[in-house]
Amino acid sequence: IAGLAAIEWPPQTQTLPVAGDPLNPSGQLQWEMKPTVQNRLLRVQDQMVLEILRENRWRRPVYFAVTVYGPNKIGLDAYLAMEGLVLRLNSHKAKVDAAQLEKNLMEIYQYQGLGDSHLGYIKELRGMFQNYRAGFVELVLDYAGKGQPEREREVLAAMDRLLPVDKLPYTDDRFREKVESLR
Repeated sequence: IAGLAAIEWPPQTQTLPVAGDPLNPSGQLQWEMKPTVQNRLLRVQDQMVLEILRENRWRRPVYFAVTVYGPNKIGLDAYLAMEGLVLRLNSHKAKVDAAQLEKNLMEIYQYQGLGDSHLGYIKELRGMFQNYRAGFVELVLDYAGKGQPEREREVLAAMDRLLPVDKLPYTDDRFREKVESLR
């Protein structure tokens, strides 16, 4: 481990074998992996993500937190499906796992302490709760794409009930405007 270092890395196509996924008839993930340092090097952590994927061989699910910076996902974005506060690597292209996302948002996650008056003063916590809102927005967009306006309204109502704006104001005006445009 002590000998690991950034390596020269031109942009290159990576493949990862996939077996038994009818949504991926090619039998592989394929993505472009770009250098992450000075447009010519690949960081150790990026090498490790690639190695984990190769060695795992789909035996266990691989997740990224939604807060992971884009380039740290090594170009896998098209295969990462939002399930709430995590993105799960899929063996096919997927933006959202609507069933798991809805279960997590509506049944699993607990929205406790929102009545605490101090919460509004802690910037990091306010920002964290925007990640929950982002999950609701992705679910609404998924239902919109499927032509399910009633489900869209139900999800927005649940978001308003679970993450009330008077207790958790928006921290980003553009995001607030995006949510309002969905109503």
